[in-house]
Amino acid sequence: MGSVLKTSVLQLPQFGDDDKPSWMGDINAAFARIETANNDLVGRCNDLQGQIVTLQNRVTALESA
Repeated sequence: MGSVLKTSVLQLPQFGDDDKPSWMGDINAAFARIETANNDLVGRCNDLQGQIVTLQNRVTALESA
């Protein structure tokens, strides 16, 4: 493996021309990390959406008072 691409959420292998990655080892592991990061982001978005609805309800209640 040539190097690793690092983001704030995950690390993915970067393969060079001379590398011979395997599906079962290198590539499937990278896809698993992407899927995990995606699921975490979906969970965070759902949490934020719930917080937005709560804030909207509070604003509506204050406007009605």
